[in-house]
Amino acid sequence: MNLGAQKPLVTGICIAAIVISILSLFLTQCERSPKIDVSRQAAATEGLGKRLGQELPEGSKLVLVMMDSSVDSPVFRGQTQGFNRGFGPYEGKFKIVGRVTVKIDDMSRGTGAGMPNKVYLDILKQYPDADAVASLIGIPLLTDQEIDQLPANVPRLYAVILYGVGVKRAFEEGILSAAILPKIERINPEGDPQDADALFDKYYRYITEQNYESLAS
Repeated sequence: MNLGAQKPLVTGICIAAIVISILSLFLTQCERSPKIDVSRQAAATEGLGKRLGQELPEGSKLVLVMMDSSVDSPVFRGQTQGFNRGFGPYEGKFKIVGRVTVKIDDMSRGTGAGMPNKVYLDILKQYPDADAVASLIGIPLLTDQEIDQLPANVPRLYAVILYGVGVKRAFEEGILSAAILPKIERINPEGDPQDADALFDKYYRYITEQNYESLAS
């Protein structure tokens, strides 16, 4: 038996085994990579969509504001899909006159807390006949000067808001009509419900012009 002739074959088999082991480990790790659960974020925007559909008068003209779809984020995709599920059954009752998408760069040039002021003010100029604005990215934090320069009649603003800054003032100034906010009380850490409405009720509250005075600020 020529052992020298078999060395290349043995070496090749060993290298192949190592490569297969590495690939197997890589694929196993990929399968185990945790998926981002966006069900809570989607429940908030689905709740917004449902309430818009139920509360706005039929025939209302609506402007939608959301993050640019080119942003590769499961959270933003989940928010958009959630809104579509909630609003979809009612969409035929209304006229969507505009879909405004906001880029990450625009957010960084804004207040850092939600919809950039410029985006909101541009919407008022571009869609003067809009009856309502639905925002998945919060509300603008307008300055006193910007508020003084607002037109007499602004569209009703419905928004999902993940922070509490400026919300009460937005209601008081007549800018905000309704908001979905995180609950402030202690939440049961047990497993989340699968039903979207139950998930919404667990994590969020719906604040309107009728009950906004309960807000701290």
